[in-house]
Amino acid sequence: MKKNLLVLLVVAVLCFMMSACGEPKEPEYSEEGGEYEEVELQKVDSAFLKKARFIYNGFEFGVREKFDDIKDKLGAETRAPQTYKPCAAFVEGEVTTHYYDGFELETNDQGYIYLIRVSTPDYPESKLELVSGIKLGSSHDEVINTYGKTESDNEYSTSYSFEDFYFGIGYDQDNGGVVNYISQECSI
Repeated sequence: MKKNLLVLLVVAVLCFMMSACGEPKEPEYSEEGGEYEEVELQKVDSAFLKKARFIYNGFEFGVREKFDDIKDKLGAETRAPQTYKPCAAFVEGEVTTHYYDGFELETNDQGYIYLIRVSTPDYPESKLELVSGIKLGSSHDEVINTYGKTESDNEYSTSYSFEDFYFGIGYDQDNGGVVNYISQECSI
């Protein structure tokens, strides 16, 4: 009798644990109830990733690349890299921020690029652009025509959230709503 009870208990615990498994979800705000509900995230496809790669001085690169393999092509850093413990959701361990003329990128403790960002306040003359042609100063309409509209699109930002990749674009409302911030982050 005790063995049967123990077996039933183990089966119940396993069923409970399996029901908790599934696809990662991101909270989404519900206008009706004023609460957040879970939304399933999709994997990013290769065509979208290709359009979201960056070009700098004629060289194409993106997140998930080994920094040591491309750092010579990016040229000299404009200031010394900084290493610290992050509070980012996509990375554990120490990260290093590398600064270039027009953008910055972060690498994880294995040396892979997991974040790239550029903004008008930090780099007003940045020559960094996306393979798709989107860059600082592009219009909101150009972004939507290139990457598509999302539920998170508004006059201030457009973001594309996937299971293991985030791509955000911000707009400067004081200057006609043009792109003033581009950021990508991925899990590695």
